[in-house]
Amino acid sequence: MTVRRVVPAIPSEAVWETRAFYGALGRQEAMGLGWIVTPASPSRPTARLGVMPGDRTARPHPA
Repeated sequence: MTVRRVVPAIPSEAVWETRAFYGALGRQEAMGLGWIVTPASPSRPTARLGVMPGDRTARPHPA
């Protein structure tokens, strides 16, 4: 099996602010699930970052 992409997930309670911040930098949301923001570069859409709120019922936090 070959790894094609690794998307780091950063825990943050400021998901909506993250969407606005990366949008101002020209990033587009690559995956819109509502509970996770995945901004991607228009010129390199495979370079992604996931920002999601913490799940207080999950141990450890999914990353």
